[in-house]
Formats: sequence, structure tokens, C-alpha cells
Amino acid sequence: SVSTAGYDGIVVSWDQLHSNQSANTARLQYTLDATVTIPVWVDSTQFTFTPQSSGTGSIWYDQRTVNLTSITALNNNAKAGFRVVAEFAPSTSSYTAARDGYSYDQPTAAWRFDMVTVSGSPIPEPACVGLVGMTSLIVLRRKRSLR
Repeated sequence: SVSTAGYDGIVVSWDQLHSNQSANTARLQYTLDATVTIPVWVDSTQFTFTPQSSGTGSIWYDQRTVNLTSITALNNNAKAGFRVVAEFAPSTSSYTAARDGYSYDQPTAAWRFDMVTVSGSPIPEPACVGLVGMTSLIVLRRKRSLR
């Protein structure tokens, strides 16, 4: 959970590594209230990693980014929450391992995360907006009197 109080235009980004046995499909979910006992999680963007047939299979995917600016209820929300969950591979009813020939259900399956960032644009305080408006009026009035 993270507070977005004082910010709007929320964007979530992260780097993610899939181990050989980890699920190849992930989805970002958000909630408007992470403080309740059972939060309501809403599905957002899905990311699918193509299983590797050779090599280590452990590949970092940098800057996975989800733009949530259209979800205005996340703006200025002290109770917001975000999570990344494993999901069935597209068009299937099962998990797929990140590397061909590996099983998803291994105890060594792991995702690793780095650079998890929740960002937004600062919301100007009402007093600042009023001050900017007053300053503009004073500047306009002064320009007229100088003519």
C-alpha cells in the first residue's frame, strides 16, 4: 500500500525477473482501500513473458509501466494499494513456466522486483492556486497603469 495523497495522474513501474520455474504471466492490480481486511482488487495491465527454450531463462524486464491516470479515484488517495500477481497464461486455464521444459509448481520458482515506483504529478494546494490568480491580477493591473 502507498499513499497517493497530494498527487494525481498515477503511474506504476517496476523491473521484474522471472526465474525458470516462475509463472510467465503477471498482472498489476490496484485497490482504492488497502486498509480494509479484504481489499477489492481491480485488474489492470497484463504482462506475458515468452518462455525461453534455451539459456538460463532468468531475464530481467525493465520498466514495466502501467499508466493509471484514467483511474481518478487513485488520485489524492491515502489508502491506495498495488500488487503484481501470477496469472494463467493467455487463452489457457493453467500457469506456464517461464522456461520451456520446466514446471511452474517448483519450490524454487521466484520473481524478483527492483525499482518499484509509484509516481504522479503534485496537486497544487488551493491556497497556491488562489495566490497565483491574485498575482496575475496584480501584474495585469500594474501593466495597465504603466501605459
